[in-house]
Amino acid sequence: MKQNVNEDDEVKIIGGGNLTYEEMMRKKHKDSFPKQKGLLMALFVLLCALICVSFYFLLGKGWQGYECKYETSRTTEMVLKDLKQYKPDGTPSVSMLKDSVNGVVFKLYTLKNLTMQIVMGAYPDEEDSTLYFVSRAMDYRKYSETMIGEFVIDGENMGEGRQRLAYLASLPGGLPQVGIGRDDEVTDFVEKHRGNMIRQFALVAAGQICTDQFELKGKVTRAAYAWKESEPTVLYFLETLTNETLYDFSEAIVDYGFTDAIYITDGVWPHRFYRNEKGVVCDTTAAENKKNPRQYLIFKTTSSR
Repeated sequence: MKQNVNEDDEVKIIGGGNLTYEEMMRKKHKDSFPKQKGLLMALFVLLCALICVSFYFLLGKGWQGYECKYETSRTTEMVLKDLKQYKPDGTPSVSMLKDSVNGVVFKLYTLKNLTMQIVMGAYPDEEDSTLYFVSRAMDYRKYSETMIGEFVIDGENMGEGRQRLAYLASLPGGLPQVGIGRDDEVTDFVEKHRGNMIRQFALVAAGQICTDQFELKGKVTRAAYAWKESEPTVLYFLETLTNETLYDFSEAIVDYGFTDAIYITDGVWPHRFYRNEKGVVCDTTAAENKKNPRQYLIFKTTSSR
């Protein structure tokens, strides 16, 4: 039976009647491309914004920790002045005594009228009559055997990184100084004058314990170089005979009257080598401390006796 079809019910395709299926699909994608492009641009802008925000917070946090938050006993300018003005003026010597404070037992070495150098790769010759004292210097990464942090040897900067707040520096023919801070002026000054410098964790700054620098945990024997504001030409070295946390060691350093202190990854050396004011060797470093040598701070007189 024939059905009547109402013309209003007919579906009419207006235009494109001659397009193939492939041409229609290409036209569809072409028409949608501006929308996709806009979406991609919006996503790209959003990604860039997220990256910028992340860097802002990460770097902001890093720089906040990078700045020296502790009071210092001397400004950078004062340390540089002391590096230049203080020269050996008297008999070179190292003396040692055993003492304790707050239950922390230690050996205290007093170094006078000695210059400082850095030796890499070999333990120094104890028969050298100009040599008076030896300790370890910088930390190093065991897997790559590279030094950690900034250090300068005879005017050449051999490392990088100033996360560690304290430094021990010396100019040729001058007396070493302990300083706290990360200023470029210190490194530039030491380089210019062909001096020597290491960076290590700050234990004490202006008589204040530097807890933010205490990255090493647990109890082991500890060592540090320390400086007193009342005796700017004298350098002290402490090594504990008891296992201590960094906090307890630093507290003992403060209570003993020191102003600034820089940590040395060292610990106690049995029979540590040192030479007294008569030029006599009072002890000699045990053979086990000469194995697997790395780097050393050495303290010498400018002339043989």
